[in-house]
Amino acid sequence: MSTAVAFIWHMHQPYYKDMLTGKYSMPWVRLHAIKAYYDMAAILEEYPKMRYNVNIVPSLILQIKDYAEGKFKDVFWDLSVKPAKDLTLDDKKFLLWNFFMANWETMIKPNPRFWELLMKRGTKVTEEDIEILSEKFTERDYRDLQVLFNLSWFGFMARKNFPQVAEMINKGKNFSEEDKKIVLNTQIDLIRKLLPLYKKLQENGQIEITTTPCFHPIMPLVYCTDFAKRCMPWVALPNKFSQPEDVQAHIEMAVQIYKDAFGVKPRGMWPSEGSVCPEIMPIISRNGFRWLATDEEILMNTIEISDRGKGLYKPYVFQHGSENVTIVFRDKNISNAISFDYQKMDSSYAAGDLVRNLQNINDYTSRFGHESLVSVVLDGENPWEGYHESGEPFLRALCKRLSESQAVYPTTVSDYLDKHPPKDELQNLYTGSWINHNFDIWIGDPEENAGWNYVGRTREFLEKESRKGIISKEKLKLAWMNLYAAEGSDWFWWYGDDFSTDCDEEFDLIFRTHLSNVYTVTGHDVPDYLKESILYVKEVQPAQPPIAFIEPVIDGVNTYFYEWTDSGYHDVERYGGTLYRGESYLSRVYFGFNKKTLFLRFDPLTGSTAINGRDLRVYFNIIQPKEYQITFPLSFDPEKIKQFTLNSSEDGVTFDKVGDYDSIKAKQTIELSIPFKDLKIKPNEVMHFYVQVKTCKTQLDRYPRRGYLTLMVPGEEFELSSWSA
Repeated sequence: MSTAVAFIWHMHQPYYKDMLTGKYSMPWVRLHAIKAYYDMAAILEEYPKMRYNVNIVPSLILQIKDYAEGKFKDVFWDLSVKPAKDLTLDDKKFLLWNFFMANWETMIKPNPRFWELLMKRGTKVTEEDIEILSEKFTERDYRDLQVLFNLSWFGFMARKNFPQVAEMINKGKNFSEEDKKIVLNTQIDLIRKLLPLYKKLQENGQIEITTTPCFHPIMPLVYCTDFAKRCMPWVALPNKFSQPEDVQAHIEMAVQIYKDAFGVKPRGMWPSEGSVCPEIMPIISRNGFRWLATDEEILMNTIEISDRGKGLYKPYVFQHGSENVTIVFRDKNISNAISFDYQKMDSSYAAGDLVRNLQNINDYTSRFGHESLVSVVLDGENPWEGYHESGEPFLRALCKRLSESQAVYPTTVSDYLDKHPPKDELQNLYTGSWINHNFDIWIGDPEENAGWNYVGRTREFLEKESRKGIISKEKLKLAWMNLYAAEGSDWFWWYGDDFSTDCDEEFDLIFRTHLSNVYTVTGHDVPDYLKESILYVKEVQPAQPPIAFIEPVIDGVNTYFYEWTDSGYHDVERYGGTLYRGESYLSRVYFGFNKKTLFLRFDPLTGSTAINGRDLRVYFNIIQPKEYQITFPLSFDPEKIKQFTLNSSEDGVTFDKVGDYDSIKAKQTIELSIPFKDLKIKPNEVMHFYVQVKTCKTQLDRYPRRGYLTLMVPGEEFELSSWSA
């Protein structure tokens, strides 16, 4: 008895394209295409016995086609093509910020010149630093940076099959403009070969290509956001969003895009993030899908399984009336080991460990009298950035061992099901995803819920416009495509506190652009709420809220031990500071009050040298109930801070001076006071605020980094409750 292993490599990038301008603000489709997308296909030509599935998201196929056909406007591409001698100051700053976005250890350090340029820029920089550094980089530096960034993304099969890539890597530095053209033209040449290569491998039987709903939505949540309560009964939900017809639309588009690319219809699906619920299964079946994959925890929460080995490694059929879909469940331990653990090990040992685990599964499951199927499902692109040599030693060792194994053999899911149809039936299906068998990553946080509400408001508008019958079919189709793109899971992945990236602001902008385009296409002004970043609209809980009245002495020192004990404070070090990965400035921001006065205190970061000799200012920004700004120099020299300025604004953009106040002192800390009446804030009103450190007009740090802190102006009941306590 042997065991089959079905790898399902999931290839996916968000839909970066602005459908109105054709502009790609991020380069990751192009760069992943020349790395993992090509490596994972081309390597199979050297291992004819190797089999696996590749899941390609339809919106990724559309973007790959854009690059293959030259129908793209890529900001990173434009600044790569531009001759180094013609770069403007803004161009140079963009390159220094963005052209080191690669794994430093595995993609930059192996090239001495690339590493040299990173060290010259520095690993922790601010916008102010970039301004200065931009003049220190030479024309030769910038040209080398343009080439090396693009060159570093070529994977191991590109280096083998495109000699000019290996030649440029060997050259290593002092590139010419002609060298740059060779590198960039090779990228597009390779991308043109990509989809035809996948099609050929599928026709040869080495791979099975599967798909996902078009723009990678979380189908259960698009069907109904209230479904999140099934696996997260505690969750705070947005306004109800329930659009089963959108699930149908995403699946229909997926089938058509797949057929256009590969000449046949798909048989299998990896639903976005492995997210499933009973209601979507008939839709999947009616659109011709034979099977789908999801996580083992979905199975464990669907039926009671006393023996994981006996229950997990086989297919099941989910029956719903006359519709049925076969489901296979991923082995999360093996899948996660490839994603996160094996990159830290010796490649040969890691591949051997994986195969040994599969052999152990075979030894255990052979007693059950049927050939087992181990489903291994994971990201097929991002993990290889953490592996040395783009994962080549590991993948080659794995392909070789599996090609030679007697106990374990690689297969595609459909090939396995053709020989071993499911015998076990599921009467129900747990609602959840591959991450913690719930939807916490995509819903429940204030940012995430704001995103769902934005989608809901925009969709409601578009439905009304569609019913009017006055907008052309072409424009309506474009408007709906933008709406569907905004339903993708990626934007919600980066919202909230679960995950963060240096590109959070860009992902937020792309999401809001898709929604804004709905209004623009239909001839309407974009509403104001879509013009403001979602990243800065949520309340952040302070380390401690104000708990009683305080009466501090405004003298710049902690005059007595309990002076600020009952105030609220935001702990900068706890929540993380430095918006631009440079050195921070403040360690804590205190805020407290008595019945008539607001008190503020700003503590320096111990040992920080970032403030020395710099013209920095603090901005205490009140954004509700009215917009005010308290500003003063950031210095702990008593001679440099004699007063602070209060400004007010009607639009949040332009500020008018209200007056100067001398109730501020600096020494060990900075302390100040201001009457609530001067801020026109009444008792029991809620005040939202945040703090910035700036130089000129450049923000260097923000506390909290996102969102705002909240303070309720005290009324009579606060005084009574404080006395009672």
